[in-house]
Amino acid sequence: MNNKGRITVFLSLLTVSMLLVGLTALEITGIYTDRAKVTEAAKGAMESLKADYNVDLFEQYHLLLLDRTYAGAGEGAIEERVEDYLDYTLNQEEKTEFTIDEVAVTDYIGILDQDCQALKAEITEYMKLYSELYAVESLTDLIMGNEDPSEGAAETVEAGQLEENTQESDWEGEDPRETLKQGTKAGLLTLVVPAGRTPSKKSADLEDAPSKQKGIPDEQEEALQFDDIESLEQNLGTSNSDCAITLQEDAYGILYALECFHYFTDNRENTHPLALETEYLIAGKDNDYDNLSYVVNMLVLHRLPFNFMYLMTDQTKIAEVEGIALALSLVPGVSYGVVKYLLLGCWAYGETIAEVRSLLAGNHISYVKRSDTWLTDIHHLNGLSDIKTLDYKGIDGIDYKGFLMIFLAEHPGTMYYRMCDMMQLNLREKNENFRISDCIYAISLDIRITGGQRYRTFIQSQSGIDDIDHDLYDYSLSAGTVY
Repeated sequence: MNNKGRITVFLSLLTVSMLLVGLTALEITGIYTDRAKVTEAAKGAMESLKADYNVDLFEQYHLLLLDRTYAGAGEGAIEERVEDYLDYTLNQEEKTEFTIDEVAVTDYIGILDQDCQALKAEITEYMKLYSELYAVESLTDLIMGNEDPSEGAAETVEAGQLEENTQESDWEGEDPRETLKQGTKAGLLTLVVPAGRTPSKKSADLEDAPSKQKGIPDEQEEALQFDDIESLEQNLGTSNSDCAITLQEDAYGILYALECFHYFTDNRENTHPLALETEYLIAGKDNDYDNLSYVVNMLVLHRLPFNFMYLMTDQTKIAEVEGIALALSLVPGVSYGVVKYLLLGCWAYGETIAEVRSLLAGNHISYVKRSDTWLTDIHHLNGLSDIKTLDYKGIDGIDYKGFLMIFLAEHPGTMYYRMCDMMQLNLREKNENFRISDCIYAISLDIRITGGQRYRTFIQSQSGIDDIDHDLYDYSLSAGTVY
């Protein structure tokens, strides 16, 4: 009997010991299993956040971005969404019990951060899939393959001021410069915009637009006049070739701008607050009229050197100008050389206006000016609005869209901020609280969860076992996601 009692005690102790070992193993396994569950749940929560991208932003502008306020729900909306996801995922089974102690956003990359690097990345990714660079490459080849007349135009004027001519002239008439002034006194847009298509002067609300918050000013037009030789020299210095490198570097952004934002010769329907959105990317003004006015001014400045330098090669036209210059220089204090080159600049300006009319009519012009594409007569610069627009079909033809590419390339530091201006302005038509600055590209969170305890109480009840470290049930991790 005594032996049986000893055996019973022995087996009881052995059973308890084996049970303790087994339950300890199960508890440790459970801790590691729970840690894996928490990790997977956190990954799922991040993917769930990505699925909450702003649908309107994606449909209109092909951008995957998360509104960190969830359309005005508040800056804590992300933490609440993640916490709800984790609680639902981890506590579906009755046998498990997890406590979501903390979910906190630690960092995020906004669309405007680092000079819109996230926006550039998403644009590049989208355009690589859906666009070809042929248009930009062709334009770059056109610019680089032709001599830039701006490099020699100002020098030609400076050297020509000292020219003298002692011949006689029988010309009589009004100074072409005065004729041109009379013809343009109603404003340049009245001459170049097709009938019935004058843009609106209605202002859009851009007070808190990203570019304005950044302190980027709108662009200012350069005045063109033909009474001052130094002013003419300055106006002849605008170059197309300066943008060739930027055209290549920002090719995807430029093509994206022309795909997603409307412009004057664009035939797509546009019901947004600003009709001329691409022109806004260039000029940054709050109404279509001023934006187009600035772009037209840019067109004039870019084409003036081409037309001026062509005149310098056409001896017939030079002779016409010299006859007028001789007559006008008879006035005391007026230099023949100065008058001659001011007249050449004036005629080149009139020709440029005729070209701009063709561009805004949706036509092409010849990038390199030739005699067969010359449209104006120096004696009739007050009739520019009556000149028939030309649609050039040569291989070196360039249209309004091509010039917009050039101008966008000249504004690489502001183009992306102004894109965000337009996105915010247009999406506010549906959600007046939308802010593009709240849209994020990547996010990081700290998560702390306490796991359930299966057999800890039993294990600790055994003599000789110290209290199990509670940190074993503390599952802390960092999680993040990026589009």
